[in-house]
Amino acid sequence: MKQNQDPPADAVERRRRAEERLAGQRTEDGGQRTEGETARLVHGLQVRQIELEMQNEELGQARAQAETLLAQYTDLYDFAPAGYLTLDREGAIRQVNLTGARLFGVERTRLMNRRFGPFVAAGDRRAFSAFLEKVFANPALEGCEVTLSQEGSLPLVVRIEGTRSADGQECRAVVLDLTERKRSEAALRQKMEALRASHAELEQFNRAMVGREMRMIELKQEINELSQRLGEPPRHEMDQFQTGRIPGAGPAPAPPGGGGA
Repeated sequence: MKQNQDPPADAVERRRRAEERLAGQRTEDGGQRTEGETARLVHGLQVRQIELEMQNEELGQARAQAETLLAQYTDLYDFAPAGYLTLDREGAIRQVNLTGARLFGVERTRLMNRRFGPFVAAGDRRAFSAFLEKVFANPALEGCEVTLSQEGSLPLVVRIEGTRSADGQECRAVVLDLTERKRSEAALRQKMEALRASHAELEQFNRAMVGREMRMIELKQEINELSQRLGEPPRHEMDQFQTGRIPGAGPAPAPPGGGGA
């Protein structure tokens, strides 16, 4: 809580004038006060002292509450699941929470006033520069996805969303780690590709098996036809289903020598 405090020079001047006024009052009454006046003066001073003590207690309570709220908001800011950053127009980091520092893989104190751009993978720096330009060009929320190169760790894929401050001089940004989601999506795509390949192989195998089966039926039918022409009984049993699947299949021809009346 802010307190209105007079500058030291003003306080000294006010004290000097108060002492002069008090001296003047004593001169006017000849330094003589009645017992009642003295009692009222003492009472007034005692009341004022109590008021000041009560005010001091209230100020102490307000300060304790403010410190508690500050600690709570500091925890919310530092340990949020997303990285919070404040960037200037050049992309320099002015403020960052602990989560954001962990995304960079650098201690927070070492991040201050360093530019964000060099942490971005070379292939994504143009996209980041375009994002920053858009943020300062309009008040709308802007976003982009880039890869961050961590010191001594694997790169991270992050999404940055930001908007400019009220005075237009800073960018308030949120950085979300998408690495695990991207890895899961890549693994899912690989599984889908593997399933498609297996399905294609299975279809090819089925077509080969069907073709083989069809050829076997044709061979059996040809053998049966030859057997009938030789006057022998069919060697293979053929049901209607098998016979119907062979184009042009019809009733077997009459054996030689057989005839009608």
